[in-house]
Formats: sequence, structure tokens, C-alpha cells
Amino acid sequence: MNLKVYTLDKLKDFIACGKGDGLFYFSGPQLVKLFESIGFEDMYSMSKGFVGNELYGGKKSRKEYVANRLKKINNSKKLTEFMEVFINAALIQIDQNTIEGSEEEVFIASLNKIIKSNSYSIEKIKDGYCVSGYDTYEEPVELKAYFEDIQNQIIEEIKKAKFTIWVAVAWFTDQILFNELIKKKTEGLNIQVIVIDDDTNRRYGFRFEDHFETYRFPEQGMFKNIMHNKFCVIDLEIVISGSYNWTKKAQYNHESMEIKRNRKLAETYAKKFIELKNLL
Repeated sequence: MNLKVYTLDKLKDFIACGKGDGLFYFSGPQLVKLFESIGFEDMYSMSKGFVGNELYGGKKSRKEYVANRLKKINNSKKLTEFMEVFINAALIQIDQNTIEGSEEEVFIASLNKIIKSNSYSIEKIKDGYCVSGYDTYEEPVELKAYFEDIQNQIIEEIKKAKFTIWVAVAWFTDQILFNELIKKKTEGLNIQVIVIDDDTNRRYGFRFEDHFETYRFPEQGMFKNIMHNKFCVIDLEIVISGSYNWTKKAQYNHESMEIKRNRKLAETYAKKFIELKNLL
């Protein structure tokens, strides 16, 4: 979510001081709690006011504190997350302070009036609200590198998968990783596998076709050009890649693996996965 300076200033007043009708109001500690939900580690005391990293210049007023934090998270997914936390918390107060359901509509309308010029809106989805709009900012890539205990790291990511797991590895003979994929398949996830169609996978691998959508890549040409990729895309959000094949032997080699969390990057790997399928 990316808001203009003028909009941030209006939003700061709305969050720090309420709508003016007394239906919702956040104390200093409550404001700190709201921003804590998206990663800030601030504190509030009557004597020192708002205290936290990069909060310099003496005691901050409510508006100064909110303005500082909104500026820090502007042009990022964090602002979207904060807005939805704020809306939920404010609506709880409004519900406690009034018996008229129309007050909720007035609150949302007031908030939409502030952000609409930036092409955003607050939309009701079932029993909650979300921010709707088009974001063009680049989300940072969260990356972790591993050189030991790689199998367990892969297992942890598989266990957390919610929708899809697409695996493209040259050789896949690890029974434990195979069993983890079977478990996720029984939960209803879409599992797809691409491997080389060679003696190693035929002799020591598994009957993937009995369980998953499977593609076996033939060795090609005089020099046996092979599908040598080693990556996995999970939920179009996470990429696992590196030198590590999903084999029993790989556990005893000197290998490396990276886990990257970024939607755009994951989509790039997913497109490559689809390209490989279309070559067969």
C-alpha cells in the first residue's frame, strides 16, 4: 500500500484522534499495541511517552508517533496489514459503544474518503474488511541459506504448505520427503513433480504417477543433456533451491540450499516449471 503525503497526514489524524464522535479512541499503549502487531517494538509510559527505535527528539505526541510509524511502513505490504488490524480494533470499540449498526458504515465511509484519492478502498469480505487497490511496490526477498540439516528444513516448508507444491529436481529418491508429499496430497494440496527419466529415478525413485501429476524428462542428445534443475515452489510464495537433490545420498554430501520468500520471484520459478512441462 502506497499513500501520498497528504493522505498519510489525514490518516494520521484519523488513527491518532478518532473520527471525532467518541466511538473509538486508542490510548498510547493501545497505539503501541497496534503497531506491535506488524513488527514494531515500541513502548509507552506516562513520563517518557512513546519510546522505540528511530523515535528521536524527545517525547512524541500521539500524532507524531503515528505519523512516524505510518511513514516507516508506507509503500509496503506492512501498511496494508496495519490498516486491516486498525479497522478490526476500531470496529470492536464502535460495536461496544453503540447499538446502531450504521456507525460501522459511517466509520468505513470516513476511512474510504481519506484513501480513495490514492485508488484504494476498504471492502467488506464476509464478516471482515480488507484493503482493495493496486500496488506497484517491490516486496523485499526474505532469504535464508542452509548448509546443514537441509532435509529437515525442506520438511518444515512442506508441512507449512497450504495450496500447492511444485517440485522440479533431477533425482528424487528420498523416502522421507516423498512421504511428506503424500501427507500433503491427502490434505487436498496440488502436488506436481518433474524428474529425469533415467535409471537412477526408475530404480531407486518412486511411482510418482500413482500419487501426483508427474513429468519425467528424457535425457536428450549425444551428451545426455538433462533437466538439472533443483527447485520447489510452494503456494506461489516460497522457493526452495540450491545444489541439493531430493535424494538419500544428498544428506551426506556438501550441499547448499536457499529458501526465498517473495511472490514475484516464486511466480518466475512457477513459470519455468510450466515451461518444462510444456517441453514434454
